Amino acid sequence: MKSYNVHVYNTRDNFHDYYMVRANDPVDARGVAVQRLIDETGEGLDVWEIIDVSEVPDWVAKCGDAIRENAVEW
Repeated sequence: MKSYNVHVYNTRDNFHDYYMVRANDPVDARGVAVQRLIDETGEGLDVWEIIDVSEVPDWVAKCGDAIRENAVEW
């Protein structure tokens, strides 16, 4: 699996955001991001628009994994 940044735009409130997701390919990454949008915001593609999907370099993804593994909950 690879890491992808999925750039999204909220058409109702007019702001941009992105999700870093793990997927097999860019098409799968879009599906994962849409499901996360629905789970986290309660709204899907009726409010959000997918702008771009780009692959994250392996070294960046590994840094993110290391940070999450060593994160401390307050």
